[in-house]
Amino acid sequence: MKRLGVDIGSHSIGCVLIEDGTITETLYRPHRGGIECEIRDMLALPQFRDYDLAGVCGAFPDPAVIAVDSMLAVIEGARFLLPGCRNVLSIGGETFSLVLFDEHGGYREHTTNSPCASGTGSFIEQQAERLHLSVQELSRRASAYAGKPPLIATRCAVFAKTDITHAMQEGHSFDAICAGLCEGIARNVLDVLVKGRELTPPVGFVGGVSQNAKIVDVFRDTLRLPVVVPEHAETAGAAGAALLGVEQKLRTKPPSQDRPSRRKVRIPLEMKLTRYPDFSSFNIRELDGVEIFLPADPPQADGARYLGIDIGSTSTKAVLIDERGWFLGGFYTRTGGEPIRAVGRLLRTVESSTGGARPALAGAATTGSGRKMIKGLFRAEMDVDEITAHAKAAVSLNPEVDTIIEIGGQDSKFTRVRDGEVYFSTMNYVCAAGTGSFIEEQAKRLDVNLEQFADLAFGARAPYTSDRCTVYMERDLGMLLAEGWSKESLAAAVLNSVRDN
Repeated sequence: MKRLGVDIGSHSIGCVLIEDGTITETLYRPHRGGIECEIRDMLALPQFRDYDLAGVCGAFPDPAVIAVDSMLAVIEGARFLLPGCRNVLSIGGETFSLVLFDEHGGYREHTTNSPCASGTGSFIEQQAERLHLSVQELSRRASAYAGKPPLIATRCAVFAKTDITHAMQEGHSFDAICAGLCEGIARNVLDVLVKGRELTPPVGFVGGVSQNAKIVDVFRDTLRLPVVVPEHAETAGAAGAALLGVEQKLRTKPPSQDRPSRRKVRIPLEMKLTRYPDFSSFNIRELDGVEIFLPADPPQADGARYLGIDIGSTSTKAVLIDERGWFLGGFYTRTGGEPIRAVGRLLRTVESSTGGARPALAGAATTGSGRKMIKGLFRAEMDVDEITAHAKAAVSLNPEVDTIIEIGGQDSKFTRVRDGEVYFSTMNYVCAAGTGSFIEEQAKRLDVNLEQFADLAFGARAPYTSDRCTVYMERDLGMLLAEGWSKESLAAAVLNSVRDN
């Protein structure tokens, strides 16, 4: 008998074909939100056309298909891939778990993670993208490092990003940071799941994250037990779905694309009170990975010039002004986990924008998470905390300003100003929801160009979603895609969640 299994996770789709108790075909790849398209392409492959029974788990787009519970699929798949194994760790895109079996292979109990992204595949993917690495490259570089890595907090994406920035400022290499990140993730998973339990060797490891060799090594060293990653470990859920499934035919489309939804929808987003952003007064171009914003009608700037540099976790910016405070040029580049190189690119671009000659600076100041390191390396006169810098700029642009809302790559800040002075400020401390990186991650998940994200969202019907965590949002987006909601509606849902946060 041939059994087909399909596991639609938050990031990837896994498929297996089991014939007479043996896996004969596998497929595992990201779906980037295009679940129906991926399933259609998969079922069109010759090796997956012929089967007797099928099972699915996850966000399958046909409501007529009886889906297998994802946890049950993982349990059954782990038992199939690791016969006789008493304890199996599973880490997927948004969940991780520990499954315990008795001496006869019967299910005993399981423990799963709390509703948080830390330790999941999506968490690792976010940090890899921030470092401009693939998940595979992050694993390779982490395994290549043999020394003691820096400590990276992996309980939250915000803390991890902050620690990565600090580690770079302290001079740790990319390989060391990758190793510290993987070590932190592995130890966090064990802290959450094991909790003093006695594990019987060997320990099995399945799910997409099982392909990270450094995490496997940390599990082995921390538990002091052999850790086994079976063949086809990344498709354990699909194998379990195949074994538990009872469907005789899988359709590639829902029965009706226009089926009604029971979800409540929000009032569509509209731009009413401002035309921002309006860059019509700038000449914009790009050079060496740096976006350059020059005034269309530049002022005569023969006097002293001043440079301000903002070194953020996601992007690094610079502004050149004259002694009157008039804007002479703005410069923007991705930090990419390398603040020193990012600032170097900006300074070279500043030179090129002023005719190839280094501008004579009367002063320079830094702000942002990397301000102290860059101040020392580039001999700036001062470093300024971000809230003070925001207030100074806002009051300079509009002396009557009393409220400043700033959303950066990993921080969101709310500041009140009176008579040009800050008297209250607050920011996010423990969650990345609502930040720039949150928006960017969801745009990538929907395979939408970030520059077009807002245009897609305006005027679209947005369903209510979770807005307190990236993992919750990703889970909801997966369900909504399976229900047939458009990318415009999902983009609007993401921006509504940012507003609510």
